[in-house]
Amino acid sequence: MKFMRLFSAAQQALQSEKGQQAARSALDKAAGAGWQFGQGRHASSVDKLYRAASDFIHKHNPHGGLASGEGPRPVDPPR
Repeated sequence: MKFMRLFSAAQQALQSEKGQQAARSALDKAAGAGWQFGQGRHASSVDKLYRAASDFIHKHNPHGGLASGEGPRPVDPPR
């Protein structure tokens, strides 16, 4: 039950510009940490999770995953 409330709150946060920026920033940092921690051994897993999370952000906000005035997001995680 608590998880569903948390999930719902996260979806609602994606409806705001600030929430979108925070989600993208956290996603970039998590992908970078995955790359550093795994030293490239888990590259395909990090890439797969990055794309799935990026798609989730894109799907659950009114601007298609973009802040206003921002161009398309890269598909690959930062390295």
